Amino acid sequence: MLAAGCSASPAPADVAGPPADAPVVPVGPDGQPITTLCDLLSPQDITEVTGLPAAKPDAAPSMTSANCVYGTNLRLSVVAVDSIDAANTSYWGAMKEFSTIIKQGPIGGVDESVYAMGNDFSGLGLRRQKLVVTIVLPGLPDQAEIKLIQLAGRLLSRAHALGT
Repeated sequence: MLAAGCSASPAPADVAGPPADAPVVPVGPDGQPITTLCDLLSPQDITEVTGLPAAKPDAAPSMTSANCVYGTNLRLSVVAVDSIDAANTSYWGAMKEFSTIIKQGPIGGVDESVYAMGNDFSGLGLRRQKLVVTIVLPGLPDQAEIKLIQLAGRLLSRAHALGT
């Protein structure tokens, strides 16, 4: 008698449809498809995060590699390769640019990452699956590690459609 007002099964939860698929192509900060990997990080992104002036890089259209120069020691290198082994080789080759590793694994959600310094710059290198990224800022700006991680986060969110 006590259970007369209780139902034997709980009410069905509101069920949303399946999650939306990732974009078919990577998009830049403006939401438009990119033509070069440099489009994954805009000059506006760099200026908003770092306070440094950044120029639009002059990069040939490529969806496999790009060296993007936004200013002196203000640059991005991106490589999208076809295998994890190739990505590992590319990642460790890129890490040779850094003379001093400050911290291993400063960014989560990636396979490998380092916060490091070189001559007159600080940088972040990371590998997520088959994508290898190096971001460099001039000198050792205040809160460089945080700024580099924020820039990497923006780039990685846009690069999702590359299969990384």
